Amino acid sequence: LWNERWSAMSFGPHHFDSTAQHGPLMGRFLLFYLLPVVACVVVVVGAVGAAATASGDGPTTGMVAGAIVAGIGVLAAYLGMGVIAIIFYSAFFREAVSHLSLAGIDFHFSARSMDWFKLLLGDIALVIGTLGIGAIFLSYRHWKFFVQHLEAGGEIDLNLLTQSTTRAPKQGEGLLDAFDVGAI
Repeated sequence: LWNERWSAMSFGPHHFDSTAQHGPLMGRFLLFYLLPVVACVVVVVGAVGAAATASGDGPTTGMVAGAIVAGIGVLAAYLGMGVIAIIFYSAFFREAVSHLSLAGIDFHFSARSMDWFKLLLGDIALVIGTLGIGAIFLSYRHWKFFVQHLEAGGEIDLNLLTQSTTRAPKQGEGLLDAFDVGAI
């Protein structure tokens, strides 16, 4: 879908070319989708084992121990899925952007998983530390992140840069598009 969408976009008369491959991402992709299955098995086995072990002290103790193990297991599974999602997304973005080009300009994205973790932990700290007021700065932080890690290289032929021949609106100057009225 990434390739299809980017290949349909253009900048003036120049079309983007996207040739990203799914092969390098398949391991991380499968890890993300197999984690819930493995986590369910581990949580159920752990909870039943804890309940059986603690049931010698009484049935209520066994149920409480099983519930605690299940709760911790579910929390760990959710955190694990978040971590794996970030790891997958960082690899996906590097792969996708590194196979994107426009009229002889090649793009590269250098952010690793740890860079994404730092961005997200900083976002969380900013929002919690300012009691939500800092949320207005998140989009600026994200733009800064992308600008810092995005690189473009190649040769630009200035004679080929021309104004777009796309038909412009004759009334309203695109005001409906600016307010995204079509989404209603």
